Amino acid sequence: MPYRTILLPLILLSLFITGASAQVRKDLIHIPSTIMSEQRADTVVKAERPYVMVEWELSEGFTPPYCVSQVAGEDTLFRATTSRTSFSVGLRGSEWSKIDVSSAGGKSFGVRMTYTERSAAWIPIGLIGMFVAIAAICAWVYAVRQRKKLDGARREIEEAKTRHTRKYDFATVLFSDIQGFTKIAAHLNPEQLVDELDRYFIYFDELVDKYGVEKIKTIGDAYMCAGGVPDNDSANPIEVTLVGLGMIAYVNERHNEERNFWNIRVGINTGPVVSGHLGNIKKVFDIWGDTVNTASRMESGGEPGRVNVSESTYQKIKDFFECEYRGKMPVKYKGEIDMYFVNRLKEEYCQAGSDHIPNTLMLRKMQLMRIHDFEQSVRETTLDGAHPNLLARFDDYLARVYTLCTLEKMPDEEVTTCGAAAIFSFIKLNIPKDTTVSTKGAEDEIMRKMHLQESTRESVRRVVAHVAGGKEPEDRMEEILTDAGNEVYGRKDIVPQLIALHEELAARGLESKSRNAWLGKQINILKEVTYHTDSARRLCEVPKAKQVEMIEMAMAI
Repeated sequence: MPYRTILLPLILLSLFITGASAQVRKDLIHIPSTIMSEQRADTVVKAERPYVMVEWELSEGFTPPYCVSQVAGEDTLFRATTSRTSFSVGLRGSEWSKIDVSSAGGKSFGVRMTYTERSAAWIPIGLIGMFVAIAAICAWVYAVRQRKKLDGARREIEEAKTRHTRKYDFATVLFSDIQGFTKIAAHLNPEQLVDELDRYFIYFDELVDKYGVEKIKTIGDAYMCAGGVPDNDSANPIEVTLVGLGMIAYVNERHNEERNFWNIRVGINTGPVVSGHLGNIKKVFDIWGDTVNTASRMESGGEPGRVNVSESTYQKIKDFFECEYRGKMPVKYKGEIDMYFVNRLKEEYCQAGSDHIPNTLMLRKMQLMRIHDFEQSVRETTLDGAHPNLLARFDDYLARVYTLCTLEKMPDEEVTTCGAAAIFSFIKLNIPKDTTVSTKGAEDEIMRKMHLQESTRESVRRVVAHVAGGKEPEDRMEEILTDAGNEVYGRKDIVPQLIALHEELAARGLESKSRNAWLGKQINILKEVTYHTDSARRLCEVPKAKQVEMIEMAMAI
């Protein structure tokens, strides 16, 4: 914690200073009564400065009150306190001094002292150290109390958030159920039953985690999960169908290994759902709606060892999976519904030797879908309420990036990197630094949710840092993003585009120059702009000389 990091060393340092200063002592000088009776002057004693305490034996005739005075030396007597049998003095100045002590009875004696230097700053430092220690401890206690209050408030906010329901317009729900589980449970001992069921569910958990699907709950032998919640994901019908096929494949694998096996039915449906958390002691995330009910009907109306999907799911996955139309099937409370069996991934999208494990091409297509989801999320959150021209520039920039990727015939892997890097770099260059999307931690979390591999994430980070830093591009991805950023300087409507940009920056408080001064600056930039890809050069609509002439004409108006 920050306050611990600061306060703890401060307390330790102040206690050390206080402890060191506490070792300053007064030098005690003892004067025997025999010396006082003889009233000997110039009694030489050695002491260390700055504090000297003189103590004597009580003798007859030498009675209080006493008077202490300096009779020789260059010292300044800045402290003199007396008691019945002693006095202490604080001295500042030369290396020796002489002090006279006289009593009310008329007796007196003198002491000549020589001493070595002791820094007088120890006591002020000690006092400051004590003060700092006390202040630091008080600040520590206050910070701890405030931290507890903040933690409590944060928990209340989180609880309020979790209780807030949310509607999803596009989610996919899966139900799976073990065929004849009631009969199976009657013939197995409890330990064997639980172990076997746990083995299935552990593998199902691994599947949903692999494809970014949310596990909702298990009810007895039924397993329920959903895609597109709690984060929007346009690839969720594909992901959930892959989970269903993976479940069936695992069951078939167990069937080949053992004679006694369990078989399952899987049903899937796509549509709107409502989500929320229920309970107080043990909160449970759940979803509701007609989509959930229909998914349950898809499972109960299916066949063992098959994935049964509704018409709405089929329309979303038909380009990637081989499906078998079952016709209109009767469904309880629903009438007749079109149903399809999903047999396998299409051959061009699955790994060799498998019918349900996606290959690199399929994974890239799914990643591009998630990148488009992120793009839409930026529009709805980070750019919500932004200047209209900023939104237009965001759309133009991404459109030019994907156009250049297509014209340059970039492979899917590089298109994925360019798409993600384009969004992050635009935010870094155009959105205030305090936005949560522009931080490194936020970038990593977003890319993790997009299921980007670590090598791809590293490429995105590198490209974003290079482009946002204004450096010269070093590879084709950086060239495409740089050329897309300079797209405005190749347009035939450059003048209205630059004027709109000036108005946007002025409205956001990022530009204070007059319009003509701004256009003059853009002429200088235009003359220096160089496109790095052949595609960007071909897309330029107007030569530079003509563009400069148009800008100068606008300045003259």
